[in-house]
Amino acid sequence: MPLLCQPGTEWNYSRSTDILGRLIEVVAGKTLAAFLTRTHFGAPAMAETAFHTGSENADRLAEAFAADPWTGEKVQLFNMLEKPAMESGGGGAHLNHDGLCAVLPDAAQWAACSTASGSSAARRCN
Repeated sequence: MPLLCQPGTEWNYSRSTDILGRLIEVVAGKTLAAFLTRTHFGAPAMAETAFHTGSENADRLAEAFAADPWTGEKVQLFNMLEKPAMESGGGGAHLNHDGLCAVLPDAAQWAACSTASGSSAARRCN
């Protein structure tokens, strides 16, 4: 596969997470969302982490930046209310998506599991 640049000279988004997500779907025989729910989000009780959310949660959504700090323009990384064309950790604008959305308690639970050797509040995290 040809490279866009020499290793270490530039940083670019890639489709590697898209390819890995599809590979997981084929091997597991289920969607990436179903696989991640079973293997990563279920045990630590991350019930509100997904590739998109319903309109009932619109008032709970936050962006990394409300506005670009240099231009002041509104920033929206991806529309968390739209089901993505492809579930993956990447993809960018060309696939109408850029990853997962989660509520703060879910993110805190993930952090606790990641730093507690696989357990949090006496639960197995994976």
